[in-house]
Amino acid sequence: MSASVATQSPPPQEYRFRWTAATHRSFYRALQREVSRRGVLRFVVPGAIVVVVAVTLLAIIGARVPAGTVLLTLSPYLVLFALWLALLKWGLPYVSAYSYRRAHAPCIPHDQIRVVNADGFEARCVTSTVQVRWPGIVRVVETPEFLLFFTTPSCAIQLPKRAVPSEEALEELRTSLRHYLGARAELTSVESGAAAG
Repeated sequence: MSASVATQSPPPQEYRFRWTAATHRSFYRALQREVSRRGVLRFVVPGAIVVVVAVTLLAIIGARVPAGTVLLTLSPYLVLFALWLALLKWGLPYVSAYSYRRAHAPCIPHDQIRVVNADGFEARCVTSTVQVRWPGIVRVVETPEFLLFFTTPSCAIQLPKRAVPSEEALEELRTSLRHYLGARAELTSVESGAAAG
């Protein structure tokens, strides 16, 4: 009997929260951090900065005109580059929240529901239900504010931790996710948090 109890699936767990633009912006930033931390994208912005600085320095060194003239000539491009970096860092989370609000307007005033059960992970609202079976979850990453359920290397469905009623419930959720996903569940826990601190 103990063998059947050990392999028994945890009970279904349901979490509810209301969508807010601030939470969506935080989700977008957390998603971008996780995606860039793992992929080639983490080299794109620093690489672009190095290229722009190198081109500017080469232009100043190789020019037969004063450095001030070269900088005046390049300044519109440098300003555009700085604006592009600012848009990537601060603007896109706002654009994403605005776009989500428009696309999901009927759902916004109602509870967003996330369900974890033996079949998989489910995201529901009043107009739609999306269910992803466990083999379709690439990984689950825990951040300070969210559990990110990745369905591709760069696309995730969020479960805000504020939707989980207590630390005990969060630990139960972590245990369930480890049961369903094994090594694909990149989670912290009370023990690992205490050991790190």
